[in-house]
Amino acid sequence: MIYSQCFAQMASNSIFYEKSQTNTMRVYSSILYKKPYDVKKGKIGFIFGLNIADYAVTRKETRIDTFNAIYVKSGPGIHFGLVCTYKIHDLLDIRAIPSFALQQRTIRFEQRRMRDTTFSKVSESAMFQLPLEIKFKSERNDDFRVYLLGGTLLSYDMSSRASDNINKDKLIRTEPFDIAGSVGFGMDFYREKIKISPEIKFAHGINNLLIRETNNSFSNGLNSLRSQTLMLNLIIDW
Repeated sequence: MIYSQCFAQMASNSIFYEKSQTNTMRVYSSILYKKPYDVKKGKIGFIFGLNIADYAVTRKETRIDTFNAIYVKSGPGIHFGLVCTYKIHDLLDIRAIPSFALQQRTIRFEQRRMRDTTFSKVSESAMFQLPLEIKFKSERNDDFRVYLLGGTLLSYDMSSRASDNINKDKLIRTEPFDIAGSVGFGMDFYREKIKISPEIKFAHGINNLLIRETNNSFSNGLNSLRSQTLMLNLIIDW
């Protein structure tokens, strides 16, 4: 009887030891799994995305008889670059994203006096961009978390004609440098060696991009042009 009780106690201790070892290994594995992303201060990754570019247009009230309508048709584009992230708190990052973007917009002028007559300017831009953002993160739930973004978007149009002496298409010209405010949100998915983050972001221009020219009814019919961009991004870092 005594031997039976001893044997049962040893078997129970063995099972408890195995369970303890298993739980310890799980915790240890979890710590190792989270360490590359939750402990490292600095991270570098890549960003790829699609964008839809537009202009926010305001007209001059004194020129309402010149054109029946002035409107913008948005166009698709792509962008890619590097994501440089620095952690300042467990739930707060700052990041810079030097990148290149191809964008397209079409602005159309419909004349009032000449019915069914429209003039179109297709704006195709090759942009160097530098978003500077703050990333507000939720607590990590296993291999997932959500976040919010806010910041500024600095852009320079390398294909702009702002410095040309002649307005070749006789319509309008725009400034090459743009400053925009941006907001967005996304999700972090942690894998064994990488982190994948889909996100959506919107930027609205702060400065007026319109270059006003004397004796040009197209530019004089406008009060301001400000950029608007919707971006769908995929970020991969490690």
